[in-house]
Amino acid sequence: MLYNLSSEMKMTIQDVLQKSIIFILGIALGYISWDFSMEASLFSVYTLFAYLLIDKRMTLGLLLAGYYLTSTRGMIQNVTYFYDNSFVAVLLWILPNILLVAVWVLVWHKKYTVRLILFLPMLTILSLPPIGYISGANPIVIAGIFFEGYKFLGIFMYLIIIMLLSVPLYYLFPNKKVVWGGLFVVILIILGVYKPSIIDDDKEFYALNTKYSYTPDAKQFEKHRRNKEFLSVIHKLPYEKIVLYENALGDFAESDMNLLRNIDHNKTLYAGANIYDRDKIRNDNVLLKINTQGYKILYKQRVPVPIEMWRPFMDERTRAYIFDNPVVEDDGERMAVFICYEMFISYTYLHSMLYDPTVLIGISNLWWSRDRDDTFMFMQRNTIHLWALLMGVPFYYSYNR
Repeated sequence: MLYNLSSEMKMTIQDVLQKSIIFILGIALGYISWDFSMEASLFSVYTLFAYLLIDKRMTLGLLLAGYYLTSTRGMIQNVTYFYDNSFVAVLLWILPNILLVAVWVLVWHKKYTVRLILFLPMLTILSLPPIGYISGANPIVIAGIFFEGYKFLGIFMYLIIIMLLSVPLYYLFPNKKVVWGGLFVVILIILGVYKPSIIDDDKEFYALNTKYSYTPDAKQFEKHRRNKEFLSVIHKLPYEKIVLYENALGDFAESDMNLLRNIDHNKTLYAGANIYDRDKIRNDNVLLKINTQGYKILYKQRVPVPIEMWRPFMDERTRAYIFDNPVVEDDGERMAVFICYEMFISYTYLHSMLYDPTVLIGISNLWWSRDRDDTFMFMQRNTIHLWALLMGVPFYYSYNR
């Protein structure tokens, strides 16, 4: 009896150890995929092969939990600063990731052939509304590395190839440790020879990055001084179109144009701003176009950060224009604009890709990120870069850090 009890304890400890290792591997996968170069995001392809090749639902769930929680961990600091509540921050970090993992594991089936059939529908659920509103670190965007400029066809061909490759890997290699090791070597070889196309070749545009500190109750004088500095820098730049980060102009009002109208006559400023209703309750997060003629609201944010900004059932909220302005026409360009959170998720890119944009513009204000954690910045830049490759168009990313 004691022998049986000891064996059971050993099995339990071994089982816990194995599950812990799987979770740690997921953490490493999320970190490597989204905290380094754009090319390193190729490692996220492991999640697709995991869905097709792993034979245990729990193993898949643990791997993906580590992957998603790590790749989105920057949300903790963001929400903590806005709500001044660590509990709320952790909750809003964990719950969306649980939902994403649930999609993978609930669609997963113990029979390989059924998993194969459900593979594309599962990724469709992940990428489109409503799940698409929270679906960051989506591995479908890796199609941009292999099929630059192929757009939707590139995604389809990429996923079909993954499915076809998984068949011999599943049936011919019962020892999956060999498969995972082989995939690692193949990815390293690809990274060694891969050189992405230079797609930011439109010399008219320039994305200006800055390091301004903000406070929620920034005074009007501080905003005026910042706008003067913007103009001073813009006048010295040899570019015609300058992109400024999210909310660069703060709570924008008509009076701000008294200064901004002094921009050079041959230059156009594309800058993020906040525009409130007269009651100062609801606001729009927008991209403004400014030149000597005046200003124009060029783009209104489609998907503000859920709960933190987008609260449909409350009066005080940032409005969401979910199905509006996938691209905006300006000066011969079809610009697809992405404001902060929109750079993470799948839906906004897929929505814009339907309208064949000629340039991607990403703007973000990371003033709340006070330490040296650049998680958000790296993930935003890598994601918009991959989508730009897939669409075959230049991109410009302006941030305040």
